[in-house]
Order: sequence, then C-alpha cells, then structure tokens
Amino acid sequence: MDPIERIKASISENQAATERAADTLDRLKAETEITRVAGGRFHNTKLDVVTPFLDRRKSVDVIGHDGKPTGETEHRFDPTGDGEFLPIDEALDTWAERHPHHVKPQPTDPEARRTPTAPPRRSEMTIAQKVAYVNEHGREAYQKLRA
Repeated sequence: MDPIERIKASISENQAATERAADTLDRLKAETEITRVAGGRFHNTKLDVVTPFLDRRKSVDVIGHDGKPTGETEHRFDPTGDGEFLPIDEALDTWAERHPHHVKPQPTDPEARRTPTAPPRRSEMTIAQKVAYVNEHGREAYQKLRA
C-alpha cells in the first residue's frame, strides 16, 4: 500500500472512531436527560424507559426566538414507534399512558405523600401528649412506644 492510501485509510479510521465517540456521547446525554426528567415516576427507569427511548431518539437543532438555529441541539423521542418525535416530557407522558404497568402508583391524598415520621418516645412526651396518645391509640399502643 502506498503512503497516500495509508493516509486515506488512517483518516477513514479516525473519522469512524470520532463518529462512534460522538454517538456514545449523544447516547449518554440522552440517557441522563431521560433519567432526570423521569425521576422516580417508573418502577425501573433504566429498563422500562431509558432502553426503549434510546433506540427511538433523534437530535434536532434548537431554534432561537429569531427563527434561526442557535447551534445547539436537543433530543426528541418517539415513544410509540409511529415516527412522531416529541420533547422528553411529552414523550414520557405518552409512554406512561400506553404502558401504565411501568408507572409507580402515586398517592392521591396529600397526607399520604408525606414522609412518615418516627413514632414519639414516651420519655419525650408531656403528660397531656401521653393522655391524648392513649385516648387515640389505646394503652397497648402506648406501651409499645420506645421509652
């Protein structure tokens, strides 16, 4: 192989490696975006959402207020496989509607969403609190509290 052919082959190999690296970086950015926006909404975000979404994504140019490309790109996702690419929040909503078995149930009662607090200690309760606790929960429940 003559030197010019070797240089061409080397350039071709470098271009292919650069494209693979760019695709890997794009894939990682998309995975991070999906995971961030999905939050704790799904049972297994990685398996239930990230994996299928990564195969149905494309990058689109961001258009500025002046109607011209800004030079940045953002991901769009096709949650249904019908060729309609949506922003991540809309894509996740569509995915959740079509695959409700992947969605964690959300409590509807605002009180149920609160983080449960530890039961009080008997030694930290005032007499009035002790009486109120016994009246509400019973003597046995009071006796089971930590001292």
